[in-house]
Amino acid sequence: MNLSLNEMSDEEIRGQFALPEDIAYFNCAYLSPMLKSAIEAGDVSGNVRARPWRITEENFYAEIELARRLFAQLIGTPQDNIALIPAASYGLAIACRNTRLTPQRCRIILVENEHPSNYLQWREKVRSEGGELTVVPLSALRDSSEALCDAIDDRTAVVSLSPCHWIDGTLIDLKAVAVAARAAGAGLVVDGTQSIGVLPFDFDDIRPDYLIVAGYKWLLGPYSVGFLAAPPERHHGTPLEFSKYNCGTEPAPYRWSSGRLAYPEGGRRGARRYDVGENANFCLMPMVNCGLAWVNATKSDLSERLGGITDTLVGILAEHDILPLAAGNHAPHLLGFQADGRRQRLIDAFRNHKICISVYGDIVRFSPHVYNTKSDLDALAAAVHGALGATGDS
Repeated sequence: MNLSLNEMSDEEIRGQFALPEDIAYFNCAYLSPMLKSAIEAGDVSGNVRARPWRITEENFYAEIELARRLFAQLIGTPQDNIALIPAASYGLAIACRNTRLTPQRCRIILVENEHPSNYLQWREKVRSEGGELTVVPLSALRDSSEALCDAIDDRTAVVSLSPCHWIDGTLIDLKAVAVAARAAGAGLVVDGTQSIGVLPFDFDDIRPDYLIVAGYKWLLGPYSVGFLAAPPERHHGTPLEFSKYNCGTEPAPYRWSSGRLAYPEGGRRGARRYDVGENANFCLMPMVNCGLAWVNATKSDLSERLGGITDTLVGILAEHDILPLAAGNHAPHLLGFQADGRRQRLIDAFRNHKICISVYGDIVRFSPHVYNTKSDLDALAAAVHGALGATGDS
């Protein structure tokens, strides 16, 4: 399947999503709306689970292997490098478990105001095993990633970060960080939850030790399904759990032998050894695959189409001297603004106009997607100008 967004109208794109006409949804970084095709797939798959007498061993593996293949295609890596996980925190916990801290390699480098799923894993690790967290100020990265690269030294065990910051969209030069980490002998863990599905990512070029992505945002999937990618040198680590889904060499890892259950030895092939148990979710996995197929089919012009929407959004707020915190270095799909004393007026106006955004402290975050239409942007302009005056703050 190949979909050219540039050949489709706003209405044709929006019509593929389950969005009411009167909702201007600029909040995909919070929770994506669902594709109509995914909802239909979920209705069908729900009926599969309702008839357990029809469920065969193949049902436990067909959809999850398709998901593995589609996600591998998205990031440009072999299917054997992909594991299925239930949450970003689960994948980050795997990265933590397989990171060794020593007196000589004791530093974990993070970015300021990192997402809790990332920060909390590493904080608990240094508390329990000894070590130190080094937090690079976000303000130092809004022009370039030089401060982050400079923080990496021969005492660094791992750098754990996102390609764009989840609150204000500050872009990180991931290639430069990867080069600096490798030169220092440090590991690299990437939380791609807020970037994979929009920003291009070449896994084999960046070569992180672990890439972790929750699927319910830019992969357009349901809640509680995500992915971990690990290169072959990381295929022999320790998983968080042991189950029939990640042990042994056969699809079904236990067999009867001489009247006894023969349990498997070792983990399954490749990154499958990190798979979460019960990942054959009959209801959710077909929905996951609808989202992945759509993202793969539209990825060639997704960023460009989104960039035009974001430019218009920025222009509306700029009329009132409200500029992105990462002006000139923000992602095309995620950006944060500080409105100072005008914040509450804007929030109230957005609520009244049915405009969905997120608020973190004094930062208002917008995260549009290609389903946002001119009507959405017109509603945003009306809300902003109505709250702040036609030509500036009144």
